[in-house]
Order: sequence, then structure tokens, then C-alpha cells
Amino acid sequence: MPLFLCGRVAFCLASNFMFAHTTKSRLPPLVIALQDMRLLVSRSQHADHHIPPYNDNYCIVSGVWNEFLDKRQIFKALEMILFYKLGVRPRSWSLVGYILADLMSGVYHWVIDNYGNASTPTFGDQIDAFQGHHEQP
Repeated sequence: MPLFLCGRVAFCLASNFMFAHTTKSRLPPLVIALQDMRLLVSRSQHADHHIPPYNDNYCIVSGVWNEFLDKRQIFKALEMILFYKLGVRPRSWSLVGYILADLMSGVYHWVIDNYGNASTPTFGDQIDAFQGHHEQP
């Protein structure tokens, strides 16, 4: 049972991640309604996460916690704890990490914009959304 529950939670998070990257015209009406009610994070709400150095707006279900956590710099505090306890630096601290993240996101964007379609297994919905944002940015 716990494995099933973990799988459902992962599926829901992945679906909402996809919805947050999909143009409104391509979303199911129920998802649009939930985004309009702020029960699911919308593309415009999530867009702030895609502004360098990519270190805020991590909450992707409703986004209700983002302002609270970001204003209090909770994730920055967690970065410091992980750095001092484990010696692990977050990518946002590194120019090399920033450049590599930008490069990899660019490669991913290029691949998904140019290859596959809505019927591609596993990534079809995301491919469709990415390719659709060129038609309706």
C-alpha cells in the first residue's frame, strides 16, 4: 500500500509540474478552474522559478507556500545547512553550475521542441505543451 501511495503522489506531482508548463489553451477545463481558484499553480505563477538563479518558488502544487518560504529564505537556510553538514554546494552558488544548468535546460528545450509529438510515450503531454508554446506563447 505505501508503494502505491508513493506512486500516486509522484504521478500527481509530475502531472501538476506538466500543467504548470502548459499553455492555458492546452489544459483541460478542470485544471484551468483549479488554477484559477489557486488550488493548482499556474504557468504564470510558476514562471518566477525559471528566472536565474532558479532558487525560489519551489512549491509546485498550489504555490501557496512560495511567498512565505521565499520571504523567510527557508531554502537558502536549507542550502547552508546542507553545505555545512554535508559539504554539498547548491548549483545556484556556482557560476559553472549556473552555466551548466542553463546549457542543459537549453538542450532539453531544443530536444523537446524539435522531436516527438503528443503521442510519444511518457513525454507526449510535455512535448505537446512545449511545442504548443511557440504557436501560443
